Amino acid sequence: MSIIAPAEHGTAQQTAYLAEAIADEQTLAALLGFSDIDKPTTIGPNTTIWASRGKVFAGYLGSGTASTGKIPLLRWRREWSGAGELIARCKLDVRQDTKGAGSIWSSGEVWADWTAHPDRDSALRFVVCKAAIAHLSAERAA
Repeated sequence: MSIIAPAEHGTAQQTAYLAEAIADEQTLAALLGFSDIDKPTTIGPNTTIWASRGKVFAGYLGSGTASTGKIPLLRWRREWSGAGELIARCKLDVRQDTKGAGSIWSSGEVWADWTAHPDRDSALRFVVCKAAIAHLSAERAA
């Protein structure tokens, strides 16, 4: 499931949201040991980011090879197949809390009000990715 339906794609706000999601995925790729991470020239729900394998953790689910020897990265913040892998890899504890009328997804110090995202799934994947970035950054610093 894309974070933005194709019929809705194209507004400046939606493009900015996708650009932020892709930037988070590039950050995750670097923290996970990928190298030579591409910067996409276009932003859309189906934008693929390519990178060299480098030192990648066991269980990486990405597959395929581009002519450059790169592989497509999972869409960690845009698809559940990627977000689910991060939950397992980083042993994240994600939960739903409530504050007032809105639901809040949280994992440790990371939280998101789902109303600030295109849908609840997007808010949850946002929390998973931000928590994974925090976890991997702390792991790297240790």
